[in-house]
Amino acid sequence: LYKQQLRIIEKRKLWNIYEERLKLLPITHEIERRGVTANKARLDELKATYIKEAAEAGELCRKIAKSCDYDIELPKSGSNNSLRAFVFDVLKLPAVSASKKTGEAKLDKNCMEAYETLLPQRSKGLMFIKALRAKRKRDTAVSYMTSYERYWIPLDIHNDKGEQLWFLLIHH
Repeated sequence: LYKQQLRIIEKRKLWNIYEERLKLLPITHEIERRGVTANKARLDELKATYIKEAAEAGELCRKIAKSCDYDIELPKSGSNNSLRAFVFDVLKLPAVSASKKTGEAKLDKNCMEAYETLLPQRSKGLMFIKALRAKRKRDTAVSYMTSYERYWIPLDIHNDKGEQLWFLLIHH
């Protein structure tokens, strides 16, 4: 089987990619054996950036709603009645998908992606959906970054100030 795979790799002119991918095997093994490391300073920097970007996207959502004379209350995650009312009653966006349980129109990730292809360029609806999607992406990333701290152990590597720099993420 191995000899046949090598022939196929050569036939498809993928030898350079194959050799480069071979270099990843020891790295992958080390990650699987030891775990993934995290740099606290970089994590804190990214987290602050994402929090700021989520706030900016949320503010853009509120400005768009205000331009339609609607005072929106954005949910911490998912959707709420205020968001659904704005999207479906004020912006009059069509329902892309409905919940099997409640029959209510959904505003999940798949619906957001669909709206980005369906809505006219430069429309308020498209601007709102893009901003809401950006906010959700950043909020999700911040949640993950925050949870890393529950699952890491210090690697005893410090900076000049004596601050712990590197941590090992463990998983259960």
